[in-house]
Amino acid sequence: MGKLSKEQLLWCEEKMSKVDLTENRLRRDGSPILFPC
Repeated sequence: MGKLSKEQLLWCEEKMSKVDLTENRLRRDGSPILFPC
């Protein structure tokens, strides 16, 4: 696996900020793609 670029890290940070763990349940926004190609 290669190194991640700053843009990829910012993209991941944006997606992870939409993940919510409440009451031991994983909730996220409706985005179908979790990781960039």
